[in-house]
Amino acid sequence: MREDEPQEIQTLLSAWGVDHAALSAVVRQALECSSVDIVDVQGGPIYGGTSSIGQGVAGVYRLTGVARDFQRDLTWSLIFKIIGVTDAKRDPSGPWYWKRELLAYQSKQLEQLPGPLRAARCFGTVEISDTLTGLWFEDIVDDIGSHWPLERYALTAHHLGQFNAAYINSSALASWSWLGHGWLRRLVEQEGHRSVTLLREYQNHSLVAQIYTKESIEQIVRLWHEHGPWLDALDRLPQTLCHNDAFRRNLFARRGADGQPETVAIDWAFVGTGAVGQDLGPLVAGTLEFQEVDIAHAAQLDAIVFDGYLNGLRAAGWHDDPRKVRFAYAAAAPFIYELGCAALLVDFLTQQDGSVEQLEHGEGTADELIHLLGQSLGFRLRLADEARTLLNSVS
Repeated sequence: MREDEPQEIQTLLSAWGVDHAALSAVVRQALECSSVDIVDVQGGPIYGGTSSIGQGVAGVYRLTGVARDFQRDLTWSLIFKIIGVTDAKRDPSGPWYWKRELLAYQSKQLEQLPGPLRAARCFGTVEISDTLTGLWFEDIVDDIGSHWPLERYALTAHHLGQFNAAYINSSALASWSWLGHGWLRRLVEQEGHRSVTLLREYQNHSLVAQIYTKESIEQIVRLWHEHGPWLDALDRLPQTLCHNDAFRRNLFARRGADGQPETVAIDWAFVGTGAVGQDLGPLVAGTLEFQEVDIAHAAQLDAIVFDGYLNGLRAAGWHDDPRKVRFAYAAAAPFIYELGCAALLVDFLTQQDGSVEQLEHGEGTADELIHLLGQSLGFRLRLADEARTLLNSVS
């Protein structure tokens, strides 16, 4: 994670409404020690963060320091995530609802996930204002580091399969009012038309045209015209609880208290119901989009993740037709990134005056980044072609 320039952390804490006693209470939870008192605190924004609370922009901060327990000094580290509301995030049933992660943690359901997929621990919340809320999280250290071998993605997919299998057709999900019910359908229906409109409008823009060729735009338009039957087919598949944003940057490898490997997931803002296999869309496509795995290894990642996920489903007792899983994965990837998020990318590209330096999609020059975004788009459109061939068999 990228650390920005240091800030006056006391000014930030004051802006957040966090005094010494409140911060000490959170640190005591993190250290599991009720007698410690903070003697030092430092911090600043990490990727996605902003230094201006007054702008109402969400940000993520790391706070570190020293706490004293009698004569012993202990180091501590916490993540403070600020979520802010915009007009697009006010609808509780919408895909971007701003309080979904907060309510999910307050429900305690994320503390009770079965199997080796875990949610990051949340130590409490802070109501900063009517439009800003903060959440205190554990600062997770990945056992492997920033670059996972492909085998760890297979294990993560296995964990994700076990997690999804545990909630297949669960009647309990209907009672979770905070959940994004039918999250993918709501995303596509809310954002798809805008994505297609902007792609057509800006198809000759210097940056947009380097990623989206006229041919690929027409493929996305076709996908939009077909979205109704595809969504209906997804709705007929076994439904489960989905993270919906489980790509590499939101996943950490570590060992549990029993010494066994587990996968810890952060950022549950999109958690909702969806088809079994839907979570594979972000795991593969999102990981490639943000260059966590070289696009040259896309086919290997696809194969090893799909097999790992099926093995996870089977280990949890689910043995249905794997074509259903493959269709959900192959449809979800282009639905999320082309119909759901293309408008966001086009908005960004057309407002940058020729610069893509602020994109957090990995390292490399602007030209290399644009080229890789185009390649990952091509991969997702090939998945759309595969979903098209599978549609009749799953319907």
